[in-house]
Amino acid sequence: MWPSLLPDDSGLIFTTWTGKSFNDARIDSFTFKTGTRKRLLDGGTCARYVNGGHLLFARNATLYAAPFDLGNLTVKGSAIPVLEGVMMGAANGNADYALSADGTLVYNPGEYRAFQRRLVWMDRTGKITNIKDDIQPYSLPTLSPDGSKIALTLESSSFDVWVYDLHREVLTKASFGADDYRPSISPDGKMLAYDSSKTGRQEIFLKHGILEGEETQITADPDAKELYGWMPNGRELIYGKQSNESGWDIYAVAIDGDHKIRPLINGTFNQTEARISPDGKWIAYLSDESGRNEVFVVSATDPTARAQISTGGGKLPRWSKRSDELFFTSKDKILSVKFAGGNILNPSKPVLLFEDKAEWSGFDVAADGRLVVAREAQDPKSGTRLNVILNWADSLGK
Repeated sequence: MWPSLLPDDSGLIFTTWTGKSFNDARIDSFTFKTGTRKRLLDGGTCARYVNGGHLLFARNATLYAAPFDLGNLTVKGSAIPVLEGVMMGAANGNADYALSADGTLVYNPGEYRAFQRRLVWMDRTGKITNIKDDIQPYSLPTLSPDGSKIALTLESSSFDVWVYDLHREVLTKASFGADDYRPSISPDGKMLAYDSSKTGRQEIFLKHGILEGEETQITADPDAKELYGWMPNGRELIYGKQSNESGWDIYAVAIDGDHKIRPLINGTFNQTEARISPDGKWIAYLSDESGRNEVFVVSATDPTARAQISTGGGKLPRWSKRSDELFFTSKDKILSVKFAGGNILNPSKPVLLFEDKAEWSGFDVAADGRLVVAREAQDPKSGTRLNVILNWADSLGK
């Protein structure tokens, strides 16, 4: 992550996430000529080489500098703090600064913090109602089948799964010990699936209970994965898997027995973000076969029954609870496509519901047609100016 070229394009330095806080991440180097990767230092992110022989990196919203031998790619001494108060993301390790070749530093003043979002309802006109009044790093909300709970991820220095009880207005942590993402509650409302890095790589886990209960590891292979949800019968999970040969494809995996895997949508392009209609007839997904992601729908039983839904780019396809409408986003637009009943794939023309300039980190559709959205909050603490320090790098040699 966060690669930066070394002088003369001889190689690059980059951040390696270690599965914990980005304050505990690692700075590595890669040499183009030899193809050699080397560990440089532990405990930092967003490194830059400073002309004159220093390695600059961020930790806990502070910039540190360490003496650095460019020829041998070796840190030659202890790192010292050189600038405090640089905006740094807890969820992605990004430190908001840049350094020019002449030593001028530009940075966004701030602190070490998570994404700032609100959990809201939005109706078909875009009217917003807060579900909770606080601002937290909410992400990837999904409703339970009965609409009483919202499973979601909180994206802070670690990613954790939480469940919000809409009736009791209580938010409870449901996963522990790793970075956990993309929760989904089973059709019977009794189990919680999510993907997690607790084994050292991304795998899918099943909790036999929403907040309490035994956990089962469902997948076990080195490929990258994303959990998308449940098959309507509750006996399989739908997920995406990336291979070196074919990119991203879509599979179903059994939750019981030997966890048999079967392909759902495979091809030479990337297929992602699959969602199956609650009646089990149609699978909506993204494909980049046109050069950008578009929304497609295909029959769950007949791969020849397939239709492109979006035309100007699309993402985040989500079905209505009645399986008669598909919602998706395209840039700042939220659109809807209607589907007639029966087994014939005959989608309507996409209809614009509303536009929203705020960033969304996932949404789901309630039975009454409202959307539950993890929506970017207007953040009064975010930086409103950039600080520029001329000849800043000269001070490192003094």
